[in-house]
Amino acid sequence: MRQALLLALLLLAGCGNTTTTRIVVVTATPRPNTNPAAFALRLSDVPSEFIEVAARFHSSSEVASSEHVSLSALRQHGRITSYETQFVQHSVNDGMLAIDDVVSSWRTVSGADWDYHRVVGSVLHAPVRKVDVSYLLAPSLGEERTALSFRNSNQASNLTDYAVIFRRGTYRVYLQVVAVAGTVGGEDVLHLARVIDRRLQEGRS
Repeated sequence: MRQALLLALLLLAGCGNTTTTRIVVVTATPRPNTNPAAFALRLSDVPSEFIEVAARFHSSSEVASSEHVSLSALRQHGRITSYETQFVQHSVNDGMLAIDDVVSSWRTVSGADWDYHRVVGSVLHAPVRKVDVSYLLAPSLGEERTALSFRNSNQASNLTDYAVIFRRGTYRVYLQVVAVAGTVGGEDVLHLARVIDRRLQEGRS
């Protein structure tokens, strides 16, 4: 038995007159999708009475100009691009009236983290005074998150704004919803945010 086992090992090793053919199978792991457009909200994600009014990329130059942040800072922190989709009701009723989401991609987690805190700061310290501010709990959303509802003092008193900002890996997401006060709950808004977050997780897997 011992001799038979030794012979078998020698044959497998390619000794003697036996030639062993080795087959190496190389499998390529698909690269995760890094295009932020793949993660943004789609028309099929929002209520049926909505229409899509915008779907576009934003360059760093555009963001620097519209959000009053230096272009050099965006480049220094590794901003790649961002993608925005906007939806509005085609007939104004109760509930959500407008939905706007932006998914921004960064080269590093630290860059996305910097941008997350920048956007949170700009929302909390915007020059327009906020009334009836309430924070929403969203413990499973992203790796960092801030979610709140409020009313802007310069808009109609029957409207409520919702803002959800979160980071997942090298992506920062901003979701804004305008709704008729009392007709939409925080969970309705967080559901939309989780749709984006689920796509981010699937795209990075």
